[in-house]
Amino acid sequence: MKLAFVIVVACGKAAPEATPGSGSAPAIAAVEIAVPAPSDRAVAGLDLETSEAVVVKLLGAPTSKSPIAPDEDLHQPTSTWTWAARAGLTVKLARNQVLEVTLAAPSLLATTKGIHVGSTRAEVLAAYGKPDSDNPMGKGLEIIAYGGVADALIIDLEAGKVTTIARSPLTD
Repeated sequence: MKLAFVIVVACGKAAPEATPGSGSAPAIAAVEIAVPAPSDRAVAGLDLETSEAVVVKLLGAPTSKSPIAPDEDLHQPTSTWTWAARAGLTVKLARNQVLEVTLAAPSLLATTKGIHVGSTRAEVLAAYGKPDSDNPMGKGLEIIAYGGVADALIIDLEAGKVTTIARSPLTD
């Protein structure tokens, strides 16, 4: 399933005048931006490699955009975007595409399967099944991951509750 947004674009010519009473309107060209349906591991409706244009269509213009700078964790230059109205959401883009999406408190956003900050470990397992990676960190901390090195859904838990959700390539 694909959702679509239509953007009206001027053709570069003067629009013809509509003839009164003719019922016709001036011609306008339309450009359609397709928004792919999110995968079951999408975070806040975003998958990795979602285009910058689609991010803006889905979430609106960001409140803050960092200059492009090297990112030591992701091993390439990125720009970090945040939204005041969507506190706790951070999106990192590289080459005009999503490279990482992170949700943390106080975010109310969720994954496609409804997992959000505050969900229980049992809810995560019910939604996604057995994780591909499960790393207890001690002191009630745990990191579970679904997917491979290039594209993982990473969920941090503390005392059995989700504290952070990220869609990102796994890094060393």
